Amino acid sequence: MPPKPPALWTPGRRWAGNLLPLLLGLPFAGLAGWEVVQNGPTFAALGLAVAWTATTWLATNFLGLLGNRHMKRATELRLKAQGVDLADERWFVGFARPSYRGALDPHEDIGWLNLRSDEVEFIGTTERFQLDRAMVTAIRLRPNPHSWVGLGGWVSIEGKAGDTEIRMLIEPRDHPTLWANRKLRRRLYTRLKEWAPSVPAPDPEPDPA
Repeated sequence: MPPKPPALWTPGRRWAGNLLPLLLGLPFAGLAGWEVVQNGPTFAALGLAVAWTATTWLATNFLGLLGNRHMKRATELRLKAQGVDLADERWFVGFARPSYRGALDPHEDIGWLNLRSDEVEFIGTTERFQLDRAMVTAIRLRPNPHSWVGLGGWVSIEGKAGDTEIRMLIEPRDHPTLWANRKLRRRLYTRLKEWAPSVPAPDPEPDPA
């Protein structure tokens, strides 16, 4: 038997994308705290706090998807090697079920969202979900932890199979930065609404991103 290929969406990659930005901003946070302890809430402390916020935000944007380009290419090659039929129109995304609670990252899995005329399908490294267009009841924008800092959020594909409610939570990962994918999220949302034009517009929901 050929050796099993190494895992792609590993805890190490999840940790790196979340911890590195925090570590880069930590010195400024420490200096700001020290300045407040020594001299009270001075302008220097305010400047250090601003530097901490800006450094953490920029690092999250540029490092939050560390290794994304490699995973995108490797995932596509592996699926093709396995004989998986990928659609002509496909988006590289992070995916989660509503029940998923990740301490490291909001994405339960990574993989490809395949958009075909009659169905939408996610094929990832461990998960695979498919929803017929006729079953889709709503396309929504929903927040996730990336929304808290203005760098993303979910596109929620919602449907019903009999009495079972279905929800696929998707966030684009096509680009190397969260900011670029945040803009792509709006394009994906618009494209899905075009794909399922009979789906009624959902009630407005708060969407900080």
